[in-house]
Amino acid sequence: MSIDMNWSGGKLLQAALKPMVDGEYVIRPPAGQRLARVHNGWKLAPSQSQNGGYRLSVKGSQRYSLDFT
Repeated sequence: MSIDMNWSGGKLLQAALKPMVDGEYVIRPPAGQRLARVHNGWKLAPSQSQNGGYRLSVKGSQRYSLDFT
């Protein structure tokens, strides 16, 4: 998976994911932050997992944008 991240003031603002294969991934935001939105042209709703991460099902070679707060 290719990941590009944009930071400001020590906080993660956005990340762009481009997976190579279909699958389910767990995204864990930095401490004190949460995943606000995921989209790939359409708004997606990842489900929150028990360990503070978010489960996201992705399709290989699509690009996903993640916004954090």
